[in-house]
Formats: sequence, C-alpha cells, structure tokens
Amino acid sequence: LRRFMFIISLIALGMGLAVLLIGLLWLDRPFWSQLIFAIGIIVANVPEGLLATVTLSLALAARRMAANNALVKNLESVETLGCTTVICTDKTGTLTQNRMQVTRLFLNQCVHSDADARFERDELDKLLMVAVLCNNAQPLAAAQKYSGEPLEAALLAYAQRYLPVGAYRKARPRLCEQPFSADTKLMLTINQVGDAQIACLKGAPDVIIDWCDRILIDGRPQPLSATHKAAYLAAYAEFARRAERVLLFAYRAVPARAHWEEEDIPRSGYIFIGLIGLLDPPRPEVPQAVASLRAAGIRIIMVTGDYQVTAEAVARIVGLVVGERPVIVSGDLLHAMTDAQLDWELRTDEIIFARISPPQKLRIVQALQRQHEVVAMTGDGVNDAPALKQADIGVAMGISGTDVARDAADIVLLDDNFATLVPAVREGRAIFDNLKKSVAYILTHNVPEITPYLGFIFLGLPLPMTVVLILCIDLGTDMLPAIALGKERPESDILKQPPRPRQVVDLVIALVPQAGGVHPPQHVAAAIGPRQAHVLAD
Repeated sequence: LRRFMFIISLIALGMGLAVLLIGLLWLDRPFWSQLIFAIGIIVANVPEGLLATVTLSLALAARRMAANNALVKNLESVETLGCTTVICTDKTGTLTQNRMQVTRLFLNQCVHSDADARFERDELDKLLMVAVLCNNAQPLAAAQKYSGEPLEAALLAYAQRYLPVGAYRKARPRLCEQPFSADTKLMLTINQVGDAQIACLKGAPDVIIDWCDRILIDGRPQPLSATHKAAYLAAYAEFARRAERVLLFAYRAVPARAHWEEEDIPRSGYIFIGLIGLLDPPRPEVPQAVASLRAAGIRIIMVTGDYQVTAEAVARIVGLVVGERPVIVSGDLLHAMTDAQLDWELRTDEIIFARISPPQKLRIVQALQRQHEVVAMTGDGVNDAPALKQADIGVAMGISGTDVARDAADIVLLDDNFATLVPAVREGRAIFDNLKKSVAYILTHNVPEITPYLGFIFLGLPLPMTVVLILCIDLGTDMLPAIALGKERPESDILKQPPRPRQVVDLVIALVPQAGGVHPPQHVAAAIGPRQAHVLAD
C-alpha cells in the first residue's frame, strides 16, 4: 500500500502539472481557472477513500478473528499473519490441553501404575511428602480443584488420594524455598518435619540426578550405583517415549537452622526417591490444524522447555514430525552453537528445540529472520516478552499468559489453543486478497472521474463535475463498494497456497548488481534461503 500510494501520488501530481502547463501555454486559459482544473485532476486520481477502506477492512477482519478467540491488538498484524512462513510454538497448554494427571511412577527400581504404587509404601510416603511440601499449588473449596500451575495441581490431586493435604502441610511448615525457574529447572524447599529439618527437591531428572548420591530401596537409603542409574535411565526414557512429562523427587536431612538463606541450601547428598510421569494429552484439534498449516506452506517448529524425548513424542502425535530422524537441538547444544551453525540447522524441514530457556527463544527468532522468514512466536511467560516483541507476529496466551507477555504480543489467543491460528491465518490471507480487489476497484473508479476533465480541456466539452463533486463521489459511492469487497469470504483454496513473501520485490532489486545480470541460483538461495529462492525462480 505504501508503494502503491507513492506511485499513484506521482501520477496524480504529474497529470495535474501537465494539465496546468497545457492550459496555460497551449490553450491560453486564465491561471486560476486552470489551477482549479489541475487540482480536479489530482483529486480525481488520488483515492481519498482508501485510508478508511483499509482501516475498516482490517477492523472487520480483526472482529471476525476475535469471534474465533484470536484477539488482535495491532490491525497491521492481521495481514502480516497471512504471509507468515514459520510458527514457533510452545508445547504445554498450546499443543496440549494443560490438564496433567499422574499416570505412572518409578519406585524401588520398578515402574508402577497408579493402582499398584501403594505396595511400595515406604517409598510412596517419601514421594508424597516431597510432592506436597515442595509445591505451591493450593486446594480450593470446590472438591478436587486446585489453584496454581497445572503440574503442581496434578501432584496435589494425586497426593490427596492418600493423605489430607491441608493438615499435612500445616504440621510441616516451610522454612525456605528456592522457586522453580527455567534456568535451574528445579524447585527446592526446606520444611520442619517433626524434630528434623528436611530439604525436599523436585525437578528435571537429567538435572537433579547429579545432586543425588543415594537411592531409597525397600525403605532404606543405599548408595546410588551404576545399576541403579541404568534402571532409572530406562524408566525415564520409557516415560518420555509415551509423551509423559517426568519429574524426579529427592530429599535429605539438613542441619537445623533458625533462619535459612537460599545460598545456604545444600546442592548434593540427596536421596533419590523416584520418578513421576504426568500425561498432558494433546488437544484433539491440533493434528488437523498442523496439517492445514503445513498444506498452507507454513513450517511449524516446537520450542519447549521439556525433555527431548518427550518433545519428540508429542511432536509425532500432533503431526509436527513424520520423519524417522528429526533434528533435535537441546538448550545446551544451542548455547554451544555459532550463529552460522544455527542457521544451517534451521534449514532442515523437521527440527525441535527442547530444554530451551526463554532467552534462547529470542535467538531462534533472530536466526529465522536472518533467513528472511516471517516468524510468528507463541509465548506466555515474562521472559518470553523479548522473543514476542522481536517476532513479526507475537502470539501470547490469554489464559496462562502473563500481563507482560500479553502486552508484548500482537495477537492474544483467548483459549490458549494452537488450532486458533488456522482461522487467523485464513483471515490474514483473505484480507490481503480483498484489499487488492478494493484497490483495483478504486483505480478503475478513478478513470471515469478523469475523463470529463480531459474532454473539457482537449475537446471543449462542458465540465460535468466540480472538485467538490468528485470528493463526494470518492467518499460516498467509492467507499461502500470497496469496503464490501474487503468483507468477501476467503477463497476455498486459500490455505493450499504458499505464503506470500513480503520482501521478494526488495530482494530482487538487491540481488541485481550494478554492472548488470543476476546472481547464480545457488548464491540467491544462500542469500535469502531456499523457501524464497524458489519463489524468485518462478
């Protein structure tokens, strides 16, 4: 639109100046009379109603998207979403239902279902102790309802089957807490349990296992041997392959203190209790949404803080991964990568980022933008705000998202559902097509407005329209049909076409050297990425 308005303004001013000079030098008309004719030509060429047409069309599209649970904060992002080429999405709550429940446990070197875990009574008692005390969820007055993180609420719901959570906590007051963070991937509390002070630890198994030197077997702590670790790793892998989120639980007695500081909490000497696998089922509508977006030529990249095997399992269930060996980049591996190595990995069709911290999301977005991709990024946390702001389209979660994330985003998903992006992308593409129709209509509408002036100047015909009348026509009969075109429904195959590259024209200009000629295809692909290179080739 900016390019179109620049061109049409040059045409209007050029024609107006030409009419003024012709009238003065050739037809010998009075200056003021000819100036009014020149202004009439300029007014007839400039589409005065285009501003209102575009704004109203975008507003109507935003209203339709809001009806589909996608709240648009910036009208321009409606159209930008239509040319999105990559969507970076989180897993928990976006691809999944964020309704976790405990499914299986690893206790006493054995995998147990929920039904048979009670036979490992000593180990289960210690596991429930950590699950209840190292937990910030709170039971509500409603039966089986809990406030807080869904994962912690699921742990309390499970513990509630065996003990009264409220009374159990009250008898074991908390003395100190190290809250969970994306960097540490663990939570730790110290509680007064009877006459002793106990440190309760839960978090990512691959992180916490290094803090443990003993394991609880048959109710007694024993040295954590290589055999024990092999059994633990096998259970961890089995849980993760089933798309379960896995937590490790451990504890230890600590020297009694009247006051604890976070830096005083011990980082070793813990007793490994067991693992809990929690299943967060994928949303049933996500596989179809993924298939629709892939058919529309949009890549979908999972960026999650979960374990690699769990992320891959969920990606296969929802259809993000269909190949045998997708590229899986962990947070530690990403930290060691150079920008060039990251750019290379991002050119693969199927890639998953696991154990990723929020600051690393920003780096992934910047790497994709270096390849001239139009990036949509989903996020819900405070630390996601830089990545949401950097992305071409920041998409925040309306239910689980923080205020900071929603403020930084361009679109808010009111239902936290990945499938909501499908109608949003459809509206973004439809509004671009409809605006092209509106612009074409306005241009064809300007031709009969210019013709009477040309007939008056060159043929001496009576002037049928004044400048004021042309403005009335533009703002009256011109706008309503143009807005009606902006409300047209999307074409049936609009999600079967590849995204429209925003920068193709600028890239073509940039790739033509001053000496003439063009770069070889391999240089083009290296400069702008293969996805845009095939568009230029066509």
